[in-house]
Amino acid sequence: MLGIKEKFVILFFGLIRPYKGVEYLIEAFEKLPEEILGNSRLLIVGEIWEDKDVVKKIGESKIREKITFINRYVPDEEVSLYFSAGDVLVLPYLRASQSGVAHIAMTFGLPIIATKVGGLFESLSNYEGANFVEANAESIVEALIRIYENPGKDFKVPAELSWDNLAKRWGELIEELCRKV
Repeated sequence: MLGIKEKFVILFFGLIRPYKGVEYLIEAFEKLPEEILGNSRLLIVGEIWEDKDVVKKIGESKIREKITFINRYVPDEEVSLYFSAGDVLVLPYLRASQSGVAHIAMTFGLPIIATKVGGLFESLSNYEGANFVEANAESIVEALIRIYENPGKDFKVPAELSWDNLAKRWGELIEELCRKV
């Protein structure tokens, strides 16, 4: 449906803001070895908020024909299309509390490359598909190469983050609060 023919799809999903580090991902993509780059597509999906430099960086990229940029809000019913197409999710954030996008990727069993910032490390530390990097292109390139050379999906959501367990914990919290009222 997306017209992507490459076998390795690198996904960034979410609002595009300067602190999300998308420029490091674009730079890393450009630095991939030719044998990997030839089989790869960078799929950036999300509405630009404050970070007009990303559009400029994509336009100036020597490999812009290998970058697909969907610059718009993506409604819930389309989210699965992009996560199903991805082989890896990259979160090159410079700062973050946590990421709902990471939790969506976990439900799809995707490997995730994330920077060690804020709550990302804490929320992903028990996920077997998590690959932590520094917020720079070189670290992202190394992780992308590792994942490309050792493909795999279907990582399991950690038990404490499963929908059933989260629903149970919310129910317990609500019951406790109701007892206190």
